[in-house]
Amino acid sequence: MAISAVLPDLLLGRRLTLVAMLLLLIIMCKQLCLSKALEDGGGPSAAPPSSELSRTERRLLFADLVDREFFRAVRVFLITPESVFTTDTTLLVPSDAAMALSAQSSSTPKLFHHVRFHTLARNLSLEDLRAIPQGTWISSKVPGLGVQVTENTASFLSLNNAAILRPNICPNLAFSGVTCHGIDRVLDESSIPSDAQPVNPPFVQSPSSSSTPVQNQNPTPTVSPLPKAPSPPSPTVGNVTNIPSSNSSPVDTPSNVNSSSGIGLPPSLLGPLSQSFPNSAIHISYSIKTILSTATFVGFFLV
Repeated sequence: MAISAVLPDLLLGRRLTLVAMLLLLIIMCKQLCLSKALEDGGGPSAAPPSSELSRTERRLLFADLVDREFFRAVRVFLITPESVFTTDTTLLVPSDAAMALSAQSSSTPKLFHHVRFHTLARNLSLEDLRAIPQGTWISSKVPGLGVQVTENTASFLSLNNAAILRPNICPNLAFSGVTCHGIDRVLDESSIPSDAQPVNPPFVQSPSSSSTPVQNQNPTPTVSPLPKAPSPPSPTVGNVTNIPSSNSSPVDTPSNVNSSSGIGLPPSLLGPLSQSFPNSAIHISYSIKTILSTATFVGFFLV
């Protein structure tokens, strides 16, 4: 009688223990699946700082430029790799007259070889540019190259002596973090002095100030102050000199780029490739086998 009275309680306890083990197995499997997804690049830490524009966004960009009669630039963009167009950028778009003049000049490179050089690494509206001091150097999407704010007044703003004629000419891309400004000339990257060394100056020197530098209290990672530049050997674009930043790679020029893309852009400028994790599948398989073996062993003694 005593054994028959205790037996139901023992069976109930075993069943509850088995249910608890099954719940634990489900939780562990979910954790393993989540870890696998993070290793494959699905987590927030694997997301790039800027993403490639979708086909719809590129169509909106081209439509905005066509509506504002930047036809030559659109033809160049149509043969540019899609990976060049990303969010959180500023496009400096030369006018049709500037593009025509550039095509007739043998000393000025064509825009389709330097689309990334005409793309600033930050989304900067006209108001943002006006807040940047004159003489400041702004990095482009080409490592080591950028533009300088050569004039910044209430009525005139220029970058590398290229005047901004029509600001904010792609309003439909505002939601994607892309701003476009129409400029009056094609930017020339060949004005960089060959003997210039990468620098990251701790001081800001205003073009109109004395030789005593003023310490910069709020440096930004992509908009770097320009120090007093070394005397360049006859720059081809006004008097502007581009100084590479210290954390940039060597400059890619038209003579050493790989033209396999069809427009003269090196593959190194197309962004980093995602890395795989070959051991993750082995790790997941081994963990699942261990869990199933443990469950079988426990269930054998509980039944």
